[in-house]
Amino acid sequence: MVRAYDRVILVVLSLVFLTLSLLAFALAWGWNPAEQVFHWLDYIARFDGARPLAAGIILLLLSLYILRLAVRDMGTAPPLAWESQLGQVHISMSVLESLIRRSAQDVVGVQDVEARVRARSEGVGILLSLKVLPDVNIPAVVEAVQAGVKDYLKQTTGLEIADVQVKVRSLVRDRKPRVE
Repeated sequence: MVRAYDRVILVVLSLVFLTLSLLAFALAWGWNPAEQVFHWLDYIARFDGARPLAAGIILLLLSLYILRLAVRDMGTAPPLAWESQLGQVHISMSVLESLIRRSAQDVVGVQDVEARVRARSEGVGILLSLKVLPDVNIPAVVEAVQAGVKDYLKQTTGLEIADVQVKVRSLVRDRKPRVE
């Protein structure tokens, strides 16, 4: 998934490279771009205000349209789709991630969960990042999370789960107050 700042950088760089390539072509054909641009601007300045305003509006609308194309559908992964007996079923990745977080947080010892879902040819791949409580058996907690998430998703969505990878990110303190 392309991040927002990556997309902005790509758009700016593509515009810079487009401008540089056009200038390179102009120089190769013996055209002095600086001189021609100044003549063109002087020519436009001699018209009444309507023509430059119309040209400015058209250029602004075109640039806004291109910008909209560049940022359209950012951050949304395509939903998973499959056929059922009654028709197609689509589940968004955010819904799956929410179901996964809910299932993983039900395991005793898990404090916080971040989930990523990837569609693969052999099924759904899940990557979990956990914060767990200290003094828990980490391998047992990880196995419980893997089995619980796989069973819960299979039961609630019917999806085939290819794998559940777990990364224990950190240990956190229990948030329950101590009684002395």
